Amino acid sequence: MAEPNLAQRLGYPADAKLVIINADDLGSCHSANVGVFECLNTGTVTSATLMVPCPWAREASSRYRGEDVGVHLTLNAEYELYQWGPITHAPSLLGGDGGFPRTVEDVWDHADLDEVRRECRAQIERAVRARPSSRTSPRCARASPSSCCTPRWTAPKCGRSPRTTGRSASTTTK
Repeated sequence: MAEPNLAQRLGYPADAKLVIINADDLGSCHSANVGVFECLNTGTVTSATLMVPCPWAREASSRYRGEDVGVHLTLNAEYELYQWGPITHAPSLLGGDGGFPRTVEDVWDHADLDEVRRECRAQIERAVRARPSSRTSPRCARASPSSCCTPRWTAPKCGRSPRTTGRSASTTTK
């Protein structure tokens, strides 16, 4: 007997067409938190992702009541006047102004792969610790730090791999 597909595992017929509408950047500012939770609670969106290093992430965590919220792993902060930085204070993940670099290209040029892994793990672990109950959303349940933060790197936009130190890393460029 064949394994059920994702639609079936979610309780829908095998041939159902499903759409996930995700609200991005939860935790980036107070108004984003208010808007995202309003959309989650009214069904306008079906999930959201929390940017753990952002200034309003703790406020977003305090509003969590079991909604489908995952982790938006964050390694850059693109705004000129509004910054956030690595929660691990990793030197290779700092831009010139003390926060994350502004561009993805800058991250690729300077990020140390081991520091990236530590930062990703720390963001996931902080998000999981911040949950006010033991209920885990489907997205977070599968995001274990050991499996989630050993990525196979791809850099489709800039065609470069991140800098590595010490041991070799599995990299792919397209």
